[in-house]
Amino acid sequence: MSIIRPVILAGGPGARLWPLSDATRPKPFLKLDGESTLLEQTIARLQAPGLFADPIIACLGTHADEARAVRIGAGGEQLAADAEAVVRQLTNRVYRVLLEQCEAIQEQPARLYTLVDGLLLPHADLQKMSQWVLGRYWRDVDAVERREFEQQFWQLLVRTYATAIQMVTPENIHYLPTRDTGRADRALVRTEIRQPGEAVIAIDYPMYRKQERWLVYDVRVEGISLVTNYRTTFADEIKDKGVSGLIASLKRQNQASMTADTAEHIRSLQARHCPTRKP
Repeated sequence: MSIIRPVILAGGPGARLWPLSDATRPKPFLKLDGESTLLEQTIARLQAPGLFADPIIACLGTHADEARAVRIGAGGEQLAADAEAVVRQLTNRVYRVLLEQCEAIQEQPARLYTLVDGLLLPHADLQKMSQWVLGRYWRDVDAVERREFEQQFWQLLVRTYATAIQMVTPENIHYLPTRDTGRADRALVRTEIRQPGEAVIAIDYPMYRKQERWLVYDVRVEGISLVTNYRTTFADEIKDKGVSGLIASLKRQNQASMTADTAEHIRSLQARHCPTRKP
């Protein structure tokens, strides 16, 4: 029997479902039904070894990296049975993509953010984190502003993770016994970053199981909750400028992140993982 190579059409300007979709996040990359994007759901339906080959994804050039990351993230690897395995698999995938795309990222540092975005999003509960960060203000904003905040907050998290992940190598990440939370649908994945000559850094990932998927809803560095820290910081800004002002501020920060100085900073970090170019 012949192997079928599916072709998935994932292009478009994102106008059909505006304002939920736009040119930066067209419909195939949205979570409209469940915890996966439409593209992820389509790829999942094609996981039939011996019947389907890896799919070809047709999309705009501006979304090629994200589509590639989604395909890698869904590339036939079975859903991890426990929370720690999810963190291990995700970390290994990120480093694998970092190595595979080294030269391209050095040429265009913004590609790193796009790739990390596509790899992380299926394993994080963005709505849960956004709702907790905004606190009581979540009820005061409409669906459009919630979506805008989620997009800008997620970009901030992606930038933070993308920069941090380049400072270490997989060999520096040590996994401690997962702490028993007393609930089968909750887990605390504990890790330590151990680098020669530097202090050990404890990083924990609180996770919960939702629809048979383990999702991260916070990150704790040395016991300090990233989500709680942002909640405190954002609350002060919301009091001064409102939620719309906070969204505008985050948008400016995210746009400014790819200045020439930041691009050069990312290139220097890339040197830790990329092989030296030959003349």
